[in-house]
Amino acid sequence: MKKYFLFSLLIISALTLSACGSTAEKTPTVLDEEEVAELNTETTSENKLANENIDKNKLKQELSGISGADEVSTNNGTVKKITMIKIDESKFENLTAKYSQATFNTNQGNFTIKFYNEKAPLTVNNFLNLANIGYYNGVKFHRVIANFMIQGGDQYTKDDSMMSRWGTGGPGYMINDEFGEGLSNKIGTISMANAGANTGGSQFFVNVADNSYLDGKHAVFGEVVEGMDVINKISQTSVDANDRPETPVVINSITLK
Repeated sequence: MKKYFLFSLLIISALTLSACGSTAEKTPTVLDEEEVAELNTETTSENKLANENIDKNKLKQELSGISGADEVSTNNGTVKKITMIKIDESKFENLTAKYSQATFNTNQGNFTIKFYNEKAPLTVNNFLNLANIGYYNGVKFHRVIANFMIQGGDQYTKDDSMMSRWGTGGPGYMINDEFGEGLSNKIGTISMANAGANTGGSQFFVNVADNSYLDGKHAVFGEVVEGMDVINKISQTSVDANDRPETPVVINSITLK
């Protein structure tokens, strides 16, 4: 009886240590009114935006090259595996005086965002710099919920072999929340996805409903001025149990203007 008791204690101890040692990957997300937040981030550094005059081509070489990509074997043959880009945000330019709009070219059509440069300069400048180096090219909208929002901006979505990690990718840094006066998560606005206070990075979402309950949690930084029909079309696409579109919705490129 004593041996059985000691053996049981050993099993319980082992299970406890195993549970303590495991960490679930957390995800930057947008909460609907019935969802519970999944806190996420793999990003660690504080945001720094520098007003520097940096050669655009040099900046792209330094920040946007996908380094360390290697070939991996899959059931469908050999493919290129995407290595997560780490961005040095200290080299960002101040682009808010140069650009105020962005046209998204997607495989479902185009839409244009007008940014709130004056009310959300930090958030806008972050997005502009990422778009300027081609960070979003090839990124998919990985989370689509009809009558709520469409979410994208995770570079892991460029690689189908990393689907289990879609929604967890970021640029390698975080920016502070910026809640401009009078800005609200209404239909057609673009807002930052996050994992809690001051954890924004590259992921964003476009509201397809009035989601004002997200105000003070998700920073609005622009609105759709053209192509809302494309946004609505994307929001109605068929999705799987994880809200991933069954037919990929891809951002081919973003043109700043």
